[in-house]
Amino acid sequence: AIFIALIPIILFGIKQNKRLAIIMTIGFITISGLLFSMGAFSNVTKRKFEIALNHNSLTYSRDDLWQARWQEFKDSPIIGIGFANTTHYSDVWDVTPDSRKRVSEPGSSWLSLLSNTGILGLIVFGLFDVLLLISLIRYYKSNKKNRWESVFYFSFWLLFHILAIFVGWLMYAGSFSCLMFWLLTSRINELNKLSKSSVE
Repeated sequence: AIFIALIPIILFGIKQNKRLAIIMTIGFITISGLLFSMGAFSNVTKRKFEIALNHNSLTYSRDDLWQARWQEFKDSPIIGIGFANTTHYSDVWDVTPDSRKRVSEPGSSWLSLLSNTGILGLIVFGLFDVLLLISLIRYYKSNKKNRWESVFYFSFWLLFHILAIFVGWLMYAGSFSCLMFWLLTSRINELNKLSKSSVE
């Protein structure tokens, strides 16, 4: 997800300043390599791949969770089962015997949003999300001297949307990913105001 999100920055950087883009790319790859080579990262990654190979599925750690969220959506497709609510559990992740104490890992922010708020909630968030993208495009067009900023924020917007497929806490207050995502949306809204004022 990180490498995919980095593509817009690299492409724009090559167009504007090839040397800077190359330096940024090498630096990012070097830092990423060092992080993933650390014991904690490498052990977790190795364990994930072993589990995936043993079950013939690269998404095995998510499959049960996705299925649980999809079943919740089918139970109440229009308005959902209620925000932050859980009615179906994964046998892989939710191992607490007492169901009253179970806290389910959502598995996917998009499926969690769909199961919790239904089609109506997904449409509302989708409209909000499209407006964010329009704001970024508008700022990119109106601010030719500082297009780096809009490309940078677009890359983070793209990163969060890819992560939301596999990370379930994007819509849950209290999680770091939720905090960063909504800080990003606030900044994009500010860019929208700046683009309007520059046009005026």
